[in-house]
Amino acid sequence: MGRFVTSLDEGYPAILQAFEAVISIPARLVLSIHGEYEASPLMARPTILLVDDNINFLASLSKLLGYFGYVVAGAANSEAAMNYVANARNRFDLIVTDLAMPNIDGLAFMTAAKKAFPDVPVVIVTGHPDQRTTDEALRLGAFAYLTKPLNTQELTTTIDRALRLSATASR
Repeated sequence: MGRFVTSLDEGYPAILQAFEAVISIPARLVLSIHGEYEASPLMARPTILLVDDNINFLASLSKLLGYFGYVVAGAANSEAAMNYVANARNRFDLIVTDLAMPNIDGLAFMTAAKKAFPDVPVVIVTGHPDQRTTDEALRLGAFAYLTKPLNTQELTTTIDRALRLSATASR
């Protein structure tokens, strides 16, 4: 299932918890991608709200995104995420949310978040892809729609693209 990486060939600190069922490339490859990745001045410590009811996914993706230099606030359900959005003194730079969650689903959460912060990009992730849902999410304003297990390079590229476009639009 999953494993903890306690030492890495390149000498990076052992902070990456890899869940093979969630992240589809090995930790060493993630770290080699990170070695080539440099944050631009536009992206000085962007903040990401990560919403998923799967605690293992939430924890591992939070650590991975933190490793890439993002400040991550995690919410294990959509109600907690709604509280983050409603009570946020400062807006998040990006929201990554699961689609299938109890009570308030990802589309309803995204719609509420976009009302509060229309310029914040939202990336939908799901383990249950459906073309109708994809079309609906994009129609409602999702920046991207990614399927689990996530390809880490696709995720980081999508996040980088969303943040760059958002920074350019807000100028």
